[in-house]
Amino acid sequence: MNRVTNSLEETQAFAKEWLQTLTETKDQATVVGLYGNLGAGKTAFTKCLAKELGINIPVTSPTFVIQKIYETNHPFLKRLIH
Repeated sequence: MNRVTNSLEETQAFAKEWLQTLTETKDQATVVGLYGNLGAGKTAFTKCLAKELGINIPVTSPTFVIQKIYETNHPFLKRLIH
């Protein structure tokens, strides 16, 4: 899927819309890959997802680490790994 947003507000709206399309799967993880140049908006989108998932701690770019893990309050998406 390719999606272009032109503002943080559009990105937030898309994150909310996208989360609503997900369905719970038993014994399977939902994995989403984000790719793009530096400054493309990968972390901005992840921050928007985190907000929608009820994550209240700062989400930062994992540029210099392998991953960052955030626990969520979502009914079936237990963690956001960035």
